[in-house]
Amino acid sequence: MITVDEFSALGQEDQISRLERLGRIALREIGVEPTAMSSLVHAENTTFKVESPQGTFNLRIGRPGYQTDRATESEIRFLSALREAGHRVPKPYVDRLIKAGVDEVPEVRNCVLFHWMGGTSRRRPSPPMKPR
Repeated sequence: MITVDEFSALGQEDQISRLERLGRIALREIGVEPTAMSSLVHAENTTFKVESPQGTFNLRIGRPGYQTDRATESEIRFLSALREAGHRVPKPYVDRLIKAGVDEVPEVRNCVLFHWMGGTSRRRPSPPMKPR
């Protein structure tokens, strides 16, 4: 497994590529088969737009130590409750935290999958990845 220092020394594009592989493991665990994944933001969390036969989603991969499991699980429950009350907020695809890891990324990462919500972002997206 790669170390935190080795991963940190990688360029942004390489980090995103490795995190995409980790994200595909998380998606497989919950039965989502991505046909396309595109990087949205790579900062505290790394997010991808995921297109699949099951729908379009936003996959959020957390940075280790950024949020506790308990805080993330609480966020999932809170968003579900807000939606039930009629608020327009992201809807979790599954009501649980997904943990995934690959050898190319240090540490297991917390992942959450949300149904895609259309709209505009106030953040600038990460640079596009080069085609493989």
